[in-house]
Amino acid sequence: MLALACDRYVERGDELSFANILVDDLASRATTDADGVRWSNREHRLTPSKLQPRTGWAMGNAGIVRELLRFIRASNGGDPAYAIAWPDQPAASTSAPYQRTDASR
Repeated sequence: MLALACDRYVERGDELSFANILVDDLASRATTDADGVRWSNREHRLTPSKLQPRTGWAMGNAGIVRELLRFIRASNGGDPAYAIAWPDQPAASTSAPYQRTDASR
């Protein structure tokens, strides 16, 4: 969802207010301890629904961190594009060049 919120910011000039809500939710669900920060996987078809963190792009941590870094860049006035493009994920695009305004915050 954070990727979609950031894409809409790029493509349509939507505000980042929904993205802020998603980031707050992600922060509230993070496990933070001496080992670092991570997110456990949630699976609503299994019992228990909270699964151990796993490696891999689709398993959570790597994808979450990528979106958080993009969000931080965008919210600080930087380029909201992905730093590294993946072949199976089309880049967000807009017909006009990216321009940040105070109204887009």
